[in-house]
Amino acid sequence: MVLYSAGAPGIAILKDSIFNSNVTLGTDIFASDLEPTYTPTTFRIYASFVAVGVLTVRRTSGAATISELLNAGVALATNSAYVFDIIVEAGESVNLQYGATTLCLSLKVTEISMAVA
Repeated sequence: MVLYSAGAPGIAILKDSIFNSNVTLGTDIFASDLEPTYTPTTFRIYASFVAVGVLTVRRTSGAATISELLNAGVALATNSAYVFDIIVEAGESVNLQYGATTLCLSLKVTEISMAVA
């Protein structure tokens, strides 16, 4: 039997989530940026919104913040679930923004360690 602890390769760590909550156009969704526990790592994003809109990663490294449009910049369909993976390195933090003021049905960001056992 193999026992895993938080951060073991392939084990997900919930970084933040919202459920059945309103989000505002052009505003960071999470109260604070999400930082990796292990690096490099993968943040898996599960997202579902009531209105169409583009989900954007706001990635900060040092003093610079850039925007990365998920789903190739194509608006997410209403009431549909999407999953995205992004790579996050040491010194980076991320937040998310949505392209509409709407109800977020569910948004979860988990960290999946890329460490090798």
